[in-house]
Amino acid sequence: MNAHSGSENFSRKKLLSMGWVIASVGALVLSGPVWGVTVRHLFRVEFPVPTLSASIHPSEIHHAAHELLARLTGDPDFTDQGVIGQLLTQSTPWVAEYGYVEAPSRVIEKTHGRDHYLLWVRFDPRVVEAAIFGAHLPFWGALRPLTLAWLSVGSPTNAILSATDTDHLRKKLEERIRHLSLPILLPLMDLSERVQVPVAKLIPPDWTTLERVSRRYGAEAIWTGILLGSARGGWQGEFAIRVGGLTSSWQSREIHRRRWTVLASALGHLDTLLAARYAVFAEHRPVSLVIQAQNVASLTAVARIERFLATLPGVSTVRIRTVASRSLTVTLRSRISRSHLVRLITLGDVLTRPRTAPDVAVSGEKLDFSYRPSAG
Repeated sequence: MNAHSGSENFSRKKLLSMGWVIASVGALVLSGPVWGVTVRHLFRVEFPVPTLSASIHPSEIHHAAHELLARLTGDPDFTDQGVIGQLLTQSTPWVAEYGYVEAPSRVIEKTHGRDHYLLWVRFDPRVVEAAIFGAHLPFWGALRPLTLAWLSVGSPTNAILSATDTDHLRKKLEERIRHLSLPILLPLMDLSERVQVPVAKLIPPDWTTLERVSRRYGAEAIWTGILLGSARGGWQGEFAIRVGGLTSSWQSREIHRRRWTVLASALGHLDTLLAARYAVFAEHRPVSLVIQAQNVASLTAVARIERFLATLPGVSTVRIRTVASRSLTVTLRSRISRSHLVRLITLGDVLTRPRTAPDVAVSGEKLDFSYRPSAG
């Protein structure tokens, strides 16, 4: 009946005990070889409820399974349609056990005194893994890269968010990271780091400096970002990630009233990019997908699209089929699902999906995009 402690969420090889990755970042000041981080309690989900119940309601299983699939597929923004919807309707047999504990004060305050308990649900790993593979979705297991986040969130001092910061965004970021089961650290920002890593080093990223300073944490991936704007005029963001020698960058396309909206969206993008690199697909042979791009008016555009698609994580082959008047048809072979691949393509800001495009899960093997000439 005891829920797991947040301080046991992640473990690192050769580290007997460590705290929650953001709150106790000091315990992770490591050097030497990189081993990866094993996420504990990956198949256990907990959320606040108002009362105790003698049995778990199907809607509560659905809610917990939804969060679980976001963790394991690396897509936190999927809809309850298509393949995912079918999985969720069949999620009841996944449950291995469940129970209740009293909610901590932070949860009671957040729910304005409505929810006094936490319902925890533990799913059977073998059953869930088989269901995900059976649906031909990517499966992201417990071994995940330790990521160090260098973020300037537009605070009055324009400083980089640290592990000891009292900014409300840090607490919300911590909560979202926990839901996604991402081992992400914030830097200590001691005197040495404040001197070596000013905000100007983040965008465009000075990877040489950031990699050197990040070694003390044993980080395998580096995430940088800066929020631009103000509460009155709205917020935008620019972000970049470097992992395994590969670099990707993106911008928020819309202006948002709240800083957290921009940061939460960027965190979802980061989750997808990391999952695409580390997730395992059920079938070893790549899955074919045909992409047709409109608004392609030059051979330079053709070369840009081909180069961009070839560098996407999970893509093994890019073959140009036809180059017609202002259009390009390309065949991709990928080890990740169509919906996951489409999400990666749209993140790159080179190709964009039409607003009227059908849902990826039901739109067949051919997907339409439009080239963005101004990108890059």
